[in-house]
Parts: sequence; C-alpha cells; structure tokens
Amino acid sequence: MKNILIFSFTISVIFMIIIFDLIRKKLLKEQYALLWLFFGSIMIILSTNSVWLDFMARVLNVMYPPSLLFLFGILVCLFLILHLSLVVSRQSERIVRLTQEIGILRHEIEKRKDG
Repeated sequence: MKNILIFSFTISVIFMIIIFDLIRKKLLKEQYALLWLFFGSIMIILSTNSVWLDFMARVLNVMYPPSLLFLFGILVCLFLILHLSLVVSRQSERIVRLTQEIGILRHEIEKRKDG
C-alpha cells in the first residue's frame, strides 16, 4: 500500500507543477486553475495522510484504501468534464448569437451603401 501512496503523491505533485506552469504561461485561465489546484491539493493531502484515507475507506466500506484515491480522481474528472461541457455549451450559444448579429449588421451596412 505504501508504494501506491508514493506513486499517487508523485503523480499529484507532477500534476500540480504542470498546472502552475500552465498558469505561468497564461495558457490556463484563473477560474479553471483554481478548480484544478483545489483538486490537486486534495489528492496530495489524501496521498500523504494515509490515516485520513484509511478512515474514509472504512466509512465508505472500501476494502483497499488507495483505490479510494483513484475513485476520487475519477469523480473529479467527471465533475470537471461536466463543468467544461457547460462552458462549451454557453460559448457555442454566444458564438451563434454573435454570428447572427454580425450578419444583421452587414446586411444593414450593405442596405445603406445601396440606398
């Protein structure tokens, strides 16, 4: 069990380094970075503190506590996928609306040129 906790800690730290690098390069917006940093921090805390992990596993009746880490990671990914799907849907609606407004404005400009 110790090896899997070391592995998960290492992966979590590498993940956090990547997030900080993306923020530094301004490739990741702050609103999304906060979510990733929050979940990365939780993964680091859970992988370094096996007492909490063991307690949560007993409460949730999970036989192998490190598998709880991966379950948590999968749930976080699902949550983030849902959140990003909502953002993409909202952006798609805005793009359609802006395209329609540009079309209307172009039509009005052409009418004024011809008139």
